[in-house]
Amino acid sequence: YLFTLILWEYLGVVSFFLILFYGSFLSLRSSIVTLVSSRFGDVCLFVLIGLSYYIDSGWFPWLVCFFLVVFSKSAGYPFISWLLEAMRAPTPVSSLVHSSTLVAAGVWFVMRYDYLLHFGSSVVIFSIMLLLTVFITGVSSFFFFDLKNIVALSTCNNISWCVLYLIFGDVMLSLFQLVSHGVSKCVLFMLVGDVMSGSGGSQASNCVY
Repeated sequence: YLFTLILWEYLGVVSFFLILFYGSFLSLRSSIVTLVSSRFGDVCLFVLIGLSYYIDSGWFPWLVCFFLVVFSKSAGYPFISWLLEAMRAPTPVSSLVHSSTLVAAGVWFVMRYDYLLHFGSSVVIFSIMLLLTVFITGVSSFFFFDLKNIVALSTCNNISWCVLYLIFGDVMLSLFQLVSHGVSKCVLFMLVGDVMSGSGGSQASNCVY
């Protein structure tokens, strides 16, 4: 538990400074939005670990805490906005955040601490929220013109599928989805960076090349 808490906080602090890379007002605003959004999950993580030996895992506030830990880190609905704000960072930073670190923390938490939650009574609620995230991000991608935001929405979509596979018991499929998404998203961000560079720095999907 102690190792988890230390690395969990370390991940939040590092992501704050990575998003703040350019040092502008908009970068600062995005960093603060990301940090505040992550605080919901961080506080709930402390509560879960601190009370794990004293409270039944089927208790409703317990389920809410578990939900906030997973969804705040994995940018599930209603915490999608912080991932879009994180796009203020340079493309290599976005590649790191989206492929293997920040958003993967929620999936890792469910894999590692699934015994903290009794899924029998909550699997329907989790499934609805995850499918709602998939639907919202899928539809929203049709209305965004910023390339990096479109890729960010696809990250929310894929991570939601990872968690969905996991709560239904298919650990290998979830892990395969997580790894394949991490590799492909890392390459995709590098390609998006190249497209932006060749377009004079434009991030608009209708103004490239």
